[in-house]
Amino acid sequence: MYRESVKTVISSIWPSLLILITILFTIRAFSFASSKDKVVFYKEALNLLFIVYLMCFFYILTFEDVDWSTANIIPFKEMFRFSLGSKMFFKNVFGNIILFLPYGFFLSYFVKLKKVKIIFALSLFVSFIVEIIQYRIGRVFDVDDILLNILGAIIGYYIYRLVAYLLNETRLNRKKEFICNLVTLILAVAAVLYLGV
Repeated sequence: MYRESVKTVISSIWPSLLILITILFTIRAFSFASSKDKVVFYKEALNLLFIVYLMCFFYILTFEDVDWSTANIIPFKEMFRFSLGSKMFFKNVFGNIILFLPYGFFLSYFVKLKKVKIIFALSLFVSFIVEIIQYRIGRVFDVDDILLNILGAIIGYYIYRLVAYLLNETRLNRKKEFICNLVTLILAVAAVLYLGV
């Protein structure tokens, strides 16, 4: 279910994504050549992944073709509109959580946030703005989406905190860069194999 959704999104945005990556790659290459900074593979991969995430995020939230607009301001109403455990239930609930999980992770990674309440406030703000924009372009305003998006961002925050703890506060700290590079490479290969690219 999610695999096909991801493949659809990627196939829709790949021309723009390829142009953007090419531009950013040349900028980064010249930046490294002029400053002689060390290239850290996992950091560059995370930067690239963040760009891919943002483009997918924008596509999913603004370009999907929906020809009706309503508003749900009653919490949990839409969440349980579908039978518990059904395909549509999982798509609605986990889709919204998964959509904002990288947001919480990347926000924590780039800004180094220490408090979950900041993630809560920022994800509430962004999700609320997204829902208003969706409503204005003919999509649905759904308070359940906001709740699930916040939950996803908070999970992303705690995943980042767990990874940071494991890398910084344990014996793994000595080989932090090597481990991050290896995990990044494994995840990249797994993603390519999963999507069948």
